[in-house]
Amino acid sequence: MAISILADAAFQIGKGLATLIHILNPERIVLSGRGAKAGKMLLPAIQQALNEFCIPRIAEQTEIMFSTLSNEAELLAAASLMIENSLFD
Repeated sequence: MAISILADAAFQIGKGLATLIHILNPERIVLSGRGAKAGKMLLPAIQQALNEFCIPRIAEQTEIMFSTLSNEAELLAAASLMIENSLFD
């Protein structure tokens, strides 16, 4: 049952990524956080959604990968943005 729920969630993530790909046409999408730990299990359902909802020519140009950073990837990104946009001289 848990695997089925994860597969459904991954499919929904894939649908969202298909929309993102159509709007932004990114070169790479990096998924991180707690969900990245289950990356190998999520990837088939995400790819299935991309195959169903995304224009193949556009989807082929986008690489989907999982972050190799720890669970603190979001915190590291937020800290980086804060330092980058700070008024320190």
